[in-house]
Amino acid sequence: MKRKIKLSEICNNLNLNFFGDDKEIYGLNLCNRLSEYDNIISFMNNISFKETIEKNNKISVVILNKENLDDMKEIIKKNNLSYILHNEPEELFYDIHQFLYNETDFYDKFDFDAKIGKGCQIAKNAIIERGVIIGDNVSIGYNSIIMKGTIIGNNTRIGCNNTIGAQGFQAIKTKYLIKTIVHTGKLVIGDNVYIGDNNTMCISLFDSYTHIQNNAIIDNLVHVAHNCIIGESATLTAGVILCGSSIIEKKAFIGVNSSIKNRKIVGENSIIGMGSVVTNNINKNAVAFG
Repeated sequence: MKRKIKLSEICNNLNLNFFGDDKEIYGLNLCNRLSEYDNIISFMNNISFKETIEKNNKISVVILNKENLDDMKEIIKKNNLSYILHNEPEELFYDIHQFLYNETDFYDKFDFDAKIGKGCQIAKNAIIERGVIIGDNVSIGYNSIIMKGTIIGNNTRIGCNNTIGAQGFQAIKTKYLIKTIVHTGKLVIGDNVYIGDNNTMCISLFDSYTHIQNNAIIDNLVHVAHNCIIGESATLTAGVILCGSSIIEKKAFIGVNSSIKNRKIVGENSIIGMGSVVTNNINKNAVAFG
């Protein structure tokens, strides 16, 4: 994995002009998300993200349109940002992401033989892709697929008909079509985790990883989207849906058929009642439902 590229190399390949220094780029991410890497490329579609970009010291290059340039000049100078002008900043941002994935070794392709620890019990028709790391004493049930970019700790149990390490859902609308965005991150599952049947767990979008921490318990028919974090000893019961970048802190309990909106936090030791839709952060030790 290279994980660095000059801004000039990107622009030369995509017929783009940039303004400012020729930065060395280590990652891409949305301006309001945490990034694992420094020197990232991000974008702004409208001026409402001005303050977010100013406070995000990981951003080295911003893609923006001419209409927002005057309002951003002070921040560009203050934060020593390079920038690219484009009529459709979001679309260009994802075009750069796709170029890096398809045409360079910037992203990790997880191209190595699967590593499987001692004492594992893996069903004969389970599929373990290349680029997977599995610890000791792991059991994996029938028809489950463990996809590249997945790391599983010790003594973890994964039931039947699961898709572990799936592509998450990220799409943008252009003038002519809807583009789905390739995910390039990882999924990390800790030690002593229980995952039932018929679940989907997604890798992260750009960097870092979706993380299911030690001793978490996940029932059947659960969907965990990209970049979610499930804390230690948290419980997700049947039918729970976690939208992207949501966080379930340790020992929290999520009731049957509940949904957690993207980027929301369910606090430590809190309880979410059956059939709830969580649209705001939940404090620790709280009980919430409805």
